Amino acid sequence: MYFNTGRMGATSAQVLDTQLQPVLEFAPDLVHITCGANDLWAPEADLPQLQRNLDALFSAVHSTGAQISALALADVELDKRMRLMQERIPTFNDMVRELAARYDAVLVDLWEHPLRLRPDLMSADRIHFAMSGQAVLAAEVVRALHARAARQARVSPGPDRRLRR
Repeated sequence: MYFNTGRMGATSAQVLDTQLQPVLEFAPDLVHITCGANDLWAPEADLPQLQRNLDALFSAVHSTGAQISALALADVELDKRMRLMQERIPTFNDMVRELAARYDAVLVDLWEHPLRLRPDLMSADRIHFAMSGQAVLAAEVVRALHARAARQARVSPGPDRRLRR
């Protein structure tokens, strides 16, 4: 079963206020946390508050036992309206990488991914990935989750594997 609480334009504070509780009540096995980029738009973006909000999200989901997946943004040329945001993306990515490590999340890091070089990567709004970029992103998330599952299967064999030895 799939439950999407995402809302376009939501800040990390709005995600905490309106989306976290329904996610926790749903009790999922996997939660993809992709938020915070909208916080970077504000001329006076509060990066320490963004860090605290993201930490609260990761911590709350991690405490349920759900697997977290997260995303570090690609180094792409953005619309000139987004220059300030673009300067903040490396700091944002460092936050996400640190939280992913702390909470054992599966991380898809697009910063230097070849996807960023595609001329057709961005949609008409020059803010979001076009459908082809979304498809590559989805494939990378599945690939990263598969790699995690394969590692876990090698590290901790289930009872059936022990019986076969």
